[in-house]
Amino acid sequence: MADVCMEYCSSLLLEIVAAIDSIGGESLVRGIMGYGIGRRAADNLMTILRVDPSELKGLPPARAAELLARLLRREGGPEISFQVNEGEIVAEVSECHFMPWAARHPLFCRITASFLESVARSLAGGRWSAEEVQTIAHGGDRCVFRLRSRD
Repeated sequence: MADVCMEYCSSLLLEIVAAIDSIGGESLVRGIMGYGIGRRAADNLMTILRVDPSELKGLPPARAAELLARLLRREGGPEISFQVNEGEIVAEVSECHFMPWAARHPLFCRITASFLESVARSLAGGRWSAEEVQTIAHGGDRCVFRLRSRD
């Protein structure tokens, strides 16, 4: 049942992204995804994982990222790795839960980028901006996002 629900939710998200894009273009999609999805995504994930977000706060960002990646994988999420450097985080994700819809709309990967911006804010504090380096939806073997601090 979970696979059917994920497919249905993904297809609805495709229609939402396409509608927003047709109304206001890429900047509106980025704004809505960043505000509507990214803003509280990490907190929502912690609730789903049954983890108190304060347990990750205060840890070095690299250690917090490692714990989060392990929790995600344990709960059936994709394999994800984070390389944390001063002012930059590179996130690699092993699979795309939004295929094939992400391949049908070029801004669909913005959902994952916004989510990762929220995760970076939770792990390291401050504001972050995600750049798509490569995505599965656009022919890559994995999704790679480079996150840079905006503070």
